[in-house]
Amino acid sequence: MAPISLDFSSVPNGNSKAPDVSVLELGPSSPLMEPVQSLPMPKFGANRELSSLTMTSRPGFGRSTSVAFEGRGTVHEFLFSLKNERFKHMPHDGSSWDKILKWNDNIGGIVLLSVGVLSEFMLNSEDATRLICDSCMSLIKLGTTHTKTLLKVFSHFHKIANSLSVFLRQSHLIKSNPDVRRELAHAFQNFAHQTRDAQVFCYANRRGVASITSSDFDAFVAVRSATFYSHLENVSISLWSASKHCSHFNVRKIRNFLSPQDSAIKKILANQLYTDSRRAEFTCEWFAGPLRKFSKNGKKVLLVSGPACSGKTVLARYAHEKLNEFVEDDAFDVITYSVDTNVNYTTSPLNMIKSLLLQLLDRKVGGHSLLSHINEAMEHAQTGCSANEVETALWKAFEASLDERKLLVLIDGLDQLTGSRIGNPPALEKLDAITRTKRNVKAILFSRPVCDAALKHCQEHISLETTQQASEDIEHFVQDFLHHRSEFDHLTDSEKHDIVQKYTASAHGSFLLAGLQLRYASGKESAADVLKVLKSHKTVEEVLDREIASLDAKRSDTRHVLSWIVAAERPLTLKEIKALLEVDLDGCAYRPFSGDVEKTMRQLCGSLVVIRDGLVTFRHPSIRDRLTSNNGSKLVIAPKEAHRELTIRTMAYIKIHLQHGDMDPLADLYDASEIASSFSKYDLFEYAARHWVSHFQSSSMYDRATEKFNLPAQFKIAFSNATRLALFEGSCIARQYIACEAEKLQNLAYNIRKTLFGKQSASVLQSLILELRIGRKFKGATVLCEYSFEAWEMSRTICSTAVVQSLAEAFVDYSAALNISEHSELCTRKVEILEYLVELHQHSHNESRELHYLKVLAGLHIETRNIEKAVIIYRRLYRLRLQSCGHLHEETHSLFELLVTYLRQLSFHEEALSLYLEYHEHCEQTLVITDERRIQSTLAIVEIYEERKEVFKAEQVLVRFWKHVSVAKSTTRITELKIDFALKYSNFLYRHSRKEESEVILRGVYTEIQSYSYEARFESSMIKRVEKIAKYFSQLEVYSMSRSICQSLYEYYESREQRTSTECITIVRTLAETITKSIKHSKVEATTETSTKKSTTTVVSKEEKTLLEVFESSLESTEITSTTISICQALCSSYMYEERYEEACEIYSRVVKKVWASIETTTVVDITEMTEFFTEEIFELAFSLAVCHFKMLRVDVAETIYINLFRALICTRYIENRHFLLAKIKVVLEFFKTIYKYERVIEIYRELFVWMPICFGKTHSETILILIEFARICFRMSLYEEAATACSYVYSCFHIAHGCLHFDGLEAAYLLCQIYEIQCKWGLAYEVYSYLWRTFVRFGAEYSLDIKIIEKIYTRYMFVLEHHHHAEYRVLLQVSKEYYHSCVSFYGQHHETTIKATLSYAHHCEQYEEHRETSISLYESVIKYCKESKTKFNQKTLHTCNTRVAKMYASSTKEITKAISIYKEQYEVYSKSERTSTETITALHSLVSTYKKQDTKESITTATSTLKSSVMEIFQHESRSEKLIESARSIASIYKECKFSEQAETLITEMRSKVVEEIRSSVTSSTKTEQKSYIFLASFQESISESSSFTSVMSELREEVLMYESYFKATTKKSTDYRSIIKTGCSLYFHLEKKSSRRSEFAKVEKELKEYFRKYLNFSRAVKEGVMHFFFQLYLKQVNKTHYEHEVVRQATETVLKFTKQAKFGEAYDLVLLIDNFIHMHGGFQSEFYIRTGFDLARYLVGVGTNKCSDEKLYGAMLDLSRVILQEALEGLDKIDMELCELQQLLADLVTMMSEQNKYQDLERILQTLWKTRTIHNNISSSPLVLYIGRSLIQTLACLNRFCDAIHLCYHIRYNLSYIRGALDRSTLDFTQLLSELYTAQNRNLDAMDLHEDIISRLSEGQTAPGLDAVTTAHKHTQLLQMAFKRHGKFDKSTQHYCDMFAALDQQFGADKTWSEKRPVVEKWTPGAKEGESFGCWKQPVRFEWRVEEEEESLPQRKWREELVKRRASGNLWVMANGVEKGGVD
Repeated sequence: MAPISLDFSSVPNGNSKAPDVSVLELGPSSPLMEPVQSLPMPKFGANRELSSLTMTSRPGFGRSTSVAFEGRGTVHEFLFSLKNERFKHMPHDGSSWDKILKWNDNIGGIVLLSVGVLSEFMLNSEDATRLICDSCMSLIKLGTTHTKTLLKVFSHFHKIANSLSVFLRQSHLIKSNPDVRRELAHAFQNFAHQTRDAQVFCYANRRGVASITSSDFDAFVAVRSATFYSHLENVSISLWSASKHCSHFNVRKIRNFLSPQDSAIKKILANQLYTDSRRAEFTCEWFAGPLRKFSKNGKKVLLVSGPACSGKTVLARYAHEKLNEFVEDDAFDVITYSVDTNVNYTTSPLNMIKSLLLQLLDRKVGGHSLLSHINEAMEHAQTGCSANEVETALWKAFEASLDERKLLVLIDGLDQLTGSRIGNPPALEKLDAITRTKRNVKAILFSRPVCDAALKHCQEHISLETTQQASEDIEHFVQDFLHHRSEFDHLTDSEKHDIVQKYTASAHGSFLLAGLQLRYASGKESAADVLKVLKSHKTVEEVLDREIASLDAKRSDTRHVLSWIVAAERPLTLKEIKALLEVDLDGCAYRPFSGDVEKTMRQLCGSLVVIRDGLVTFRHPSIRDRLTSNNGSKLVIAPKEAHRELTIRTMAYIKIHLQHGDMDPLADLYDASEIASSFSKYDLFEYAARHWVSHFQSSSMYDRATEKFNLPAQFKIAFSNATRLALFEGSCIARQYIACEAEKLQNLAYNIRKTLFGKQSASVLQSLILELRIGRKFKGATVLCEYSFEAWEMSRTICSTAVVQSLAEAFVDYSAALNISEHSELCTRKVEILEYLVELHQHSHNESRELHYLKVLAGLHIETRNIEKAVIIYRRLYRLRLQSCGHLHEETHSLFELLVTYLRQLSFHEEALSLYLEYHEHCEQTLVITDERRIQSTLAIVEIYEERKEVFKAEQVLVRFWKHVSVAKSTTRITELKIDFALKYSNFLYRHSRKEESEVILRGVYTEIQSYSYEARFESSMIKRVEKIAKYFSQLEVYSMSRSICQSLYEYYESREQRTSTECITIVRTLAETITKSIKHSKVEATTETSTKKSTTTVVSKEEKTLLEVFESSLESTEITSTTISICQALCSSYMYEERYEEACEIYSRVVKKVWASIETTTVVDITEMTEFFTEEIFELAFSLAVCHFKMLRVDVAETIYINLFRALICTRYIENRHFLLAKIKVVLEFFKTIYKYERVIEIYRELFVWMPICFGKTHSETILILIEFARICFRMSLYEEAATACSYVYSCFHIAHGCLHFDGLEAAYLLCQIYEIQCKWGLAYEVYSYLWRTFVRFGAEYSLDIKIIEKIYTRYMFVLEHHHHAEYRVLLQVSKEYYHSCVSFYGQHHETTIKATLSYAHHCEQYEEHRETSISLYESVIKYCKESKTKFNQKTLHTCNTRVAKMYASSTKEITKAISIYKEQYEVYSKSERTSTETITALHSLVSTYKKQDTKESITTATSTLKSSVMEIFQHESRSEKLIESARSIASIYKECKFSEQAETLITEMRSKVVEEIRSSVTSSTKTEQKSYIFLASFQESISESSSFTSVMSELREEVLMYESYFKATTKKSTDYRSIIKTGCSLYFHLEKKSSRRSEFAKVEKELKEYFRKYLNFSRAVKEGVMHFFFQLYLKQVNKTHYEHEVVRQATETVLKFTKQAKFGEAYDLVLLIDNFIHMHGGFQSEFYIRTGFDLARYLVGVGTNKCSDEKLYGAMLDLSRVILQEALEGLDKIDMELCELQQLLADLVTMMSEQNKYQDLERILQTLWKTRTIHNNISSSPLVLYIGRSLIQTLACLNRFCDAIHLCYHIRYNLSYIRGALDRSTLDFTQLLSELYTAQNRNLDAMDLHEDIISRLSEGQTAPGLDAVTTAHKHTQLLQMAFKRHGKFDKSTQHYCDMFAALDQQFGADKTWSEKRPVVEKWTPGAKEGESFGCWKQPVRFEWRVEEEEESLPQRKWREELVKRRASGNLWVMANGVEKGGVD
């Protein structure tokens, strides 16, 4: 894993000193073992003493530089030495020494990688390589006694090497960039020097120069590692800069964004995979198989879940380790993240994705999308986006970075990520989505149990709770603890075994619980005391309470230290804790602490804390939870008080150490490097600055809800007023958090300081400035203005002018976005600041800035309506610009216009006029007549004079300009101006009612134009002016001139053949309008004349002729004018009156179609066609057209027109008369109703439903009427949704007082209720029913409502209230009461409706005691009336009343006898007709329930007897299945309801007994039993037992019946095959054993079977009954299994051992007799299993390995029996002594000879001695000899039946061989087979299968090794796998898994005939090995033979070894880059 950040720096910790340890480190912790203790190291000052030992020359590497190194060994020799070291120590998987060797292996691989890359451009790279290898090897030579030191050193080297390898893999990028090459060479140089310096540093300690501590080593390498990572950072930046499209990104800034800011957190994250704790032996190894399988299969997400303390973190580290050990050609690149709740930083999902991206950053150089998305996230973080938004952007970056290279994401503690989705973290869903889309990406996640929704995102899930191998890890953990703790050495193996079993069981899967218990027990003397520990404290909580109680709570430091650790944001360093201890809060003073901090911590906190890498943390997060829980302990840490304590102490520390050298406030963040430099000077400064605010926020000094402070005096005294603290903390917060979170913390810090120091403190100002900076990109402008103003005010008396000015300018910038009118106070502040800035710039003579802020200030005054002040400023600005720029400058003119505008607003007209005249005079003097500015100035003066009513002066100015234009030299522009101003003058005269003068001017102008040339007259601009003249003539009603001008223009266009041009058409339209106006004018005159003279018919004919002519003319236009419409209406009205429909239709159609051509042909209206010409007149014409068509019976055409008209009416935007539109719409509706087109009617109403509320409003009467009609029609047509919507409108409009409805709204409301019920909208129905109900109660008589409707309303209202609204009882009662009284009032006492109301009211009254009397009186009144009248209704009502009254009697103790008599009578009547009818069962239920309520002894007896008699009657006589089931369940429910459970169980037993007796009699008499009664029994039992289903009860009953039948049949046969009888009876025996209620039956069957068992054994000797009973039960449990006899013997033998350990020697002796007898029954001691058993029994009898019998007589008998068994099992062994022989051949001869003589105990002693001396004599540790000794020792141990030791040793040898040579090396395969045989010998067949499956899987993946015969190996291990399967009896995986595995082998060896001929077929494999089959099983060798191996590694072996190392170090990336072929070295 790449380091978390290239900016690596150490964090000093406290003093550390502890004893040395060996390679087998101390005990575990879940299953991490406790950290090993480091050797004594020098204090920090020792570095100076070592200066003479270190190199002073540090020349750089490069072509131009040379440096000499002291290295001698090559990397090949280094790897060879590492191999020997591994064989020398044979460390177990996961041990500390194993870690050290693995890290060195990886370092060697990376050095190999560097050789191929750096050698091309780096001088002396080989020398640097040698120096690294020599230094590492020298450090390893320190040995296992310095494990702690070496772990620290090599973890540092490994991190450096891994960081280097990330870039070395990208050799193609390195070679192309000189900057990269240079920096990479420097980094490698630094690495080499670090290894050399570390070696000198450590060896100096060994020679006694000084002592060394972990913190000193961190300090020693801090500067060196910082330099190294600086070079690597430069490499990264150079690579990115050289990449195309990525050079513009700031990679350094991105890296800082992704990295944690706290140096301690950096260290923690960097060291997460480099813990110095070791994994307990054999733990986690089961996970290797699933891990490899997952890495190869197609599944993408693997979730490993388990509860707290179940070892997930250790398993995650194991997974990472194994993934990096894979040597496949295409291995995964692994990135990791671990969530540690002790480090709050890691629990953030945002920080998780940051860490993952940081690891990818240097792996994905060149990925433009990666950096762009990260940049986007950074922008989000700075602009106030939430953490979720930033996280989302970073996930996009992560996804964008993925390519074809394989990547695996490994996350531990996924569930501990913060978030609202408990049990389903969003990160899981995101990873699932990414892995689904990216085929080369996988994820392995470790978490506590998640919900089912989360599991959907995992293709594979392993639960540690249910995985057997995972649960066995606890056992391995306990075993490892006992094995490696000297405190337990005095215990015997049996005692240890017992402890292991019991501690494992009591741990309940919790490593923490097991570890704490074992630590507590480590001081106990005896095994009994050790086991006694388990009895007093059984849970984690109890154990933690015990540990907490053991602490010295009286010492104040104990509580203080624990509270600090509880509250800390991350683990505190020892030096930080020391700094805290040195704070004296009483006087806020320094109090030196001279003690050893680490020792003090262990004394104060005991085993609750772990000190690792100088950091102090709780052993497990649950300890923090327990300490903070209120569990009654004397030592309870209140979290808020803990935060309070830590806050005050950190602040006191700051105040003590930062008293001098303060600084002025700064406007920006402080430099990060300067901050780091300051932090390094004070141990606690960094933690305090970064975290005190968050601690305060969580403390009792702050109330989050109210945001109020509760600051104690101690805090006030301790709090520092230093500006430096405010600056540092604010800078840290800004960089440490995203902006939205940082701003909240900074605001809190500011408010605290403001509360303490007021507003005149520099530190308060500094906090405020930084808060302003943090929030500038996302806070609202209002807040920013408030902050900046407050800061500005404070700064004026504290800061320099520059800071004050910057704050003022910031305020102005922020306020620019605000509306001043909404912020009155802001205006005052802004004015003040602007005035300050103006004054500031005025004094500094910065005119441009002064003018800028003057403009802003003036604009502000304008915005606030303070025009007077704005005018003053504008005057100043205008004069300033006028003075410097003149009148005509653009800026001066804009100021002039603004000034004049606001002067006129203030009614300063004289000043405005004066300014205008001044400006106009300047224009007249300086500008030509045609200048637009002079023209506009003239017009402005005229406008001002007109406004002032000074018409004469206005006319003067206008005429003067006109005159100047007229006398000017004639040009085109002058001519145009002359005409334009003549027209303006004419219009001026018209405005002032001087029409004659205006007409004269117009005529004169037109006459002058006519004098122009033809071309000038008809130029386009002149034509427009002539058109304007024509319009002015028309305006003056001089129509003749207007028509004449238009006619002349038309003739011009006609002559030019431009009739269709736009200009010509415009002229024609104007002409037509003019003619129309003239005709109207003529009509007015004619009317005036006819008022005195009578009109003649000639006038009418002339009008018609004129109308026709003008109409035809107007139709030539493309648009319809109002004149055309008027003429059309006039003509057609006459035609319609005369019924000339055809002619009228033609005229209408011609006009309408000019606007709407498709009105008669389509029903789709295009809204774009709806122009302003769709006027009311056009619609009138269109409706008239439709009438014409209808009159002519053209209905289809009329229908089309009407529907088009409707669409147009609701779509038009040009008619504002709503009533016109609605009236016309109603005409359309009536038309369609007339022709019965109701589908059209509905369609129209639907659109009106939308249109009416918009057009008229929701409550308009017209809207209501339309909607009512719409609802009625919709309901009739079953359109409920639309009807409901319409009704709801109407219903809402008829609400009146008291929650009632107007009568007119009742129909709609009732209809609405019906619709809501149909739609199941019960809430809405309830609301409407409530209104209806209140209306009925209040106005029922007045409205004369229908009785049936009233009943329906009540019934449905009550239904809704009760079943859907879930109203309270009092509501239902009140409604029924209202109904009753209303009916009595409205209809009388005896009306049928009133009676129903009475029954309803009474029914509701009877439900509560206080209303029972009312209910009875109501029922009695009805009963009285019904008895008088014998109608059918009354008889039914009478029955109902009687039943209900009886029910109430039953509820009363006094009157319950009356109820009993009623129910008894009913039951007797019904049971006579049918005993299983519903009525009978109901009556029975009522009767029994009433008896139960009576609650007397007699009543209970009567009830149970009644029930029993009913049951037995049905059980014996009923034959119908459905009736049996139904009645059984009903009666069972009565039993349960009456709580007659005992009687029911008795009844069930009685019925079962009857069934058994029937079976017995049927077997003996050969008759058939009736089985229908089983149905009743099963149904009855199923109903009584809620936990059982009918099928389970029935199947169990049938199973029991069959077992009885089988057993009875076996016993009736006359045979001596007692085993068959026992076999058939054992199932019945165990079945009845579980039934506690059937003990008598069980005892009977047990007695019979025991008798048969005695006969079966044919054992005449007397043994204890208990022993016989045990053996009898053991036999019964195993008799139905395959090879049951072995299991019986095995378990019995284990019990013999148990008896002897418990001193039950008589029982042990008797049991051995039985076992011996049983073995002889099965062939005697003729098999390996029985022989081994014989050995065990013989040993147990004489007390070997267990307790010895003290009774001489009994012991003599046991001794005799032991001899007999031994004699039958095996011959005795002799013992000899032999000394060590140094010669190899002699050693081989010795081993061979002793093995031939079977003197294994002596051989074992010799081999153990040899095995131990391998760590001393290097010649023995050479691989051939050490492997031979190891193999011989394994065989010897096996011969001595010490298979556990043999397997243990064989496993470790195989593991180390596999790591050195690979899993497929010949020697590795030999030990694999041996281990498999040993597993098989121990019946661990599943473990054997796993071994062979692993080998076959590797072969199927194409893995290889030197000299490997892959096909032969595959055949061999396939056969071994098959045999292991046969022995195991089943596959532990699916058959398809093995088929797929062999299919993969087919792909590898498909062309090989030897494979295809013997290719295994898994489907044909059958379980069960032949007895005596020895293939694959370990056999005692006749002798141990020496097999010659090479003394030294051969060249192919060395190359293969290096190939493995390189693959582990760099994966396929390196292999591909260097062209190494797959398959390794030949």
